[in-house]
Amino acid sequence: MTTLEPTGRGGLYRVPLTPARVFVSTSPSGRRLLCDSTSVGDAFRAELRQACRQAVTDLALVDPGLADALAATTPDVLTILRGGLNFDLPGVVEQVTGRPCRVSFLSSRRAIRAGDAVVTSDEYRRIDLAGSAVLFIGDITATGRTVTNALTVLADVLEPEALPPRIVLVTIGTMRAVERIDHFVRRLGQADRSVPEVTVIALEGLFGIYDQTYGLALHLDQTDFVRRGGLITPEFTLASRLDPVSGLERCVIYDGGLRGFSPGEHLGELREYWTRLVAAFSVRPALIDLHRRVKIDQEGDMASRLDRSELLDRCYAHRDHIVRAHRRTTGS
Repeated sequence: MTTLEPTGRGGLYRVPLTPARVFVSTSPSGRRLLCDSTSVGDAFRAELRQACRQAVTDLALVDPGLADALAATTPDVLTILRGGLNFDLPGVVEQVTGRPCRVSFLSSRRAIRAGDAVVTSDEYRRIDLAGSAVLFIGDITATGRTVTNALTVLADVLEPEALPPRIVLVTIGTMRAVERIDHFVRRLGQADRSVPEVTVIALEGLFGIYDQTYGLALHLDQTDFVRRGGLITPEFTLASRLDPVSGLERCVIYDGGLRGFSPGEHLGELREYWTRLVAAFSVRPALIDLHRRVKIDQEGDMASRLDRSELLDRCYAHRDHIVRAHRRTTGS
């Protein structure tokens, strides 16, 4: 079984997967970000920026080759619209390296068809990577389809020798996304293309992804992140266990575009989910156990020390907290 390996840098772990190099970063900002679903707007973006800055700083410290490349050349960033804007990697990388980045842009729209994720739109492209040595990409990756589509676009529009030799993906992502990225790197090699060194650095863990066969209502197939079935840092596991309600969220991260840029819409959807969830729990308390089995690793979970009525009370309190946050944000 794959496990996280310490790198010697506190808060940064290595995942022994190939051919992509995979790391997981944990920080107080990252844990707050993923444990508080009501963090929206600039507060959400600020926590994400800080978590990304810690991740990139630590990665450069354990990867001398990357540090040397960043010191010698102007870094590049590909921003995937619009979720990638939340990561603010141009600002993060400039803070870490002390030099401004060159930024390219690519639009992306994803849909689920026949149980699989597909990219339905990527028409807007503003890509300038001539001579790029290190390319950063930031995005939330559920299945990895959006990121591998972006890498495919780069491989198609650039001359083989112009593909950046180092690509760093900073993400909140899943195990499945890493598997897809690994497959992409292998295909490049089989096609005799220039194969970049791809490094994935995930915030707080590589999560599981909800599958419709799990049989829960209100959840999004191939979209919602769950704690169970993932590879998660001990620090984030502890933070989750201290909050028995966080594991019952529909998704660990939700839609980053909504949280960052349409906060009222995100909180409205969150309020709807929790209103329907506590109503279902009230009628069938055993559903609480089903949700926990599907979505979290229960070993050591604080919720296991609470009876159903105590946990339901906490769920109601969480719903009321969301209602108040929605009212403050929307004025209604």
